[in-house]
Amino acid sequence: MMATRGLTVIELRDKAMREYVKKVKQETSLTAKEMTLKVVGWNEYLEEGELMDYTYVRNCLKKGLDIEIALVPHPLNDKPPLPPAPASPPPLPPPPPVETLSVYDIS
Repeated sequence: MMATRGLTVIELRDKAMREYVKKVKQETSLTAKEMTLKVVGWNEYLEEGELMDYTYVRNCLKKGLDIEIALVPHPLNDKPPLPPAPASPPPLPPPPPVETLSVYDIS
């Protein structure tokens, strides 16, 4: 698949998903938003921005190497969403009053 300058990761992911569905000639239960682009052989995912934003892509172009990326299910799909951040704790209660004795209180 040819990529053009200024192509975003999202555009390439969507295009790859359409090509995949066309090739296998059947729909998949996963949507394009549930997929991501992964660098083949590395634990690096292309999530957003332009392709040229990624060092891997720039290095491949500079060295004349093929850019090897795969369309894979997003690794966080099967994980539950993160819980919301806890609210700030309630303020501490005021300290108990300290009993003091005055010299005049001593008999």
